[in-house]
Amino acid sequence: NAFVPMQKLNEIRREALDKLQCEITERYRRKEADAQDIRETVPAVMANPMIDSMPTHHRFTASARTLEQIRVLTGSGMIERIYADCAAFPKIWENEMLREVIRDVKESGKEIWLIMPYIFRETTRKRYDAGYDHILNAGWDGVMIRNYESYGFLKKRGFEGRIMTEYNLYQFNREGLAFWKEKGIYGFTAPLELTARELESLPMQDGELILYGHLPMMVSAGCVRKTLGRCKKESSCMTITDRYRKQFMVQNECDYCYNVIYNQVPLYLADRMQEADQIGAGGFRLMFTVENARQTGRILQLYEEEAVYPDGEFTRGHWKKGIK
Repeated sequence: NAFVPMQKLNEIRREALDKLQCEITERYRRKEADAQDIRETVPAVMANPMIDSMPTHHRFTASARTLEQIRVLTGSGMIERIYADCAAFPKIWENEMLREVIRDVKESGKEIWLIMPYIFRETTRKRYDAGYDHILNAGWDGVMIRNYESYGFLKKRGFEGRIMTEYNLYQFNREGLAFWKEKGIYGFTAPLELTARELESLPMQDGELILYGHLPMMVSAGCVRKTLGRCKKESSCMTITDRYRKQFMVQNECDYCYNVIYNQVPLYLADRMQEADQIGAGGFRLMFTVENARQTGRILQLYEEEAVYPDGEFTRGHWKKGIK
């Protein structure tokens, strides 16, 4: 009556293949005599055991979809930069709390960036155009974009601040990175579809790597609540179930009239920090979407401790297994 989840079998298989690779490559390692010759030519500071044993400083950033999450992140000594989703500020083009939140985050010694909408329709463009000074001149340290329309809008309005691209503005290779670099982009977010090994081949010093979050599986211009005839003209979260009885969280964003369908199972890589360090990313990001204050604080603690996921289901995403 034993049962082993497929996820566990896949992890065992990947670990076995990694160990096999190590065994195969071991024969090509330098002998001790050769290694001694190399050490004699290395400057003493590089061979200093005190330096080698120093703990690695991980630069953590976090994105937040709610004000509740932003307040928790503001009080965290671990997070250096907060990306505030536009959805955290209902009717952002006239929201009076905007400057207060920005001020509080900056007084805590952190940067705060604005994340633009997933879909930037003409209606949204007109609202952002009319409220440009209120929104974009509120004191942000930068702006993260999720689509090309947002980039075009910012450039047309003469925005001169820092712009960063989200994971869905795909930069799978050096050509993709060069395209956005030519457009003056400050930094980028690594695509979620690349494996850890594939990410190592990218120049990631200007990039961030998402290590946690209920990842969006779909952004839909069609509203689930409107389809059901239950539109209340206010953002809310609901759950849908597919034919395999799997549940998904649906967040409808009424200000922009689109739905984001999130994976019920979170991406979790806190116990893979040593592997993440090998990628050489400029930062590691925790993506908070549907978590409340308590859950947000708990995740921050787990990543500080680089702990194994304590309970429930989680996913490694494409960390080891790529897309087909």
